[in-house]
Amino acid sequence: MAKVFEKQPSEIIDYFVNMIDYFEELEGDYVENTGDVTVNIEPSGSLIAGATVLVNGGKDGFKQWFSGGTDKTKYKVTFLVTTYVGRVEEFEMYIKVKDT
Repeated sequence: MAKVFEKQPSEIIDYFVNMIDYFEELEGDYVENTGDVTVNIEPSGSLIAGATVLVNGGKDGFKQWFSGGTDKTKYKVTFLVTTYVGRVEEFEMYIKVKDT
């Protein structure tokens, strides 16, 4: 089950995508650079994906920054990650935007 996170429209927040367990099974593999992470947001529009930051050189996963979003909207965020040796893994999460 994909995780659900909440944010307010004015917040700029980073979310950690944990790949430690995934890479633990695949010795020597990791995310090589931030260009290896593709982010898709549905519905498209006001939730903006910002910088991708590798954690521990890409061996633990990455942080993805998000800003904006429309109040009372739930966004599906899909990450397509290509690893150093060419494996492709997909991760999903949801971000609910709620102005409080």
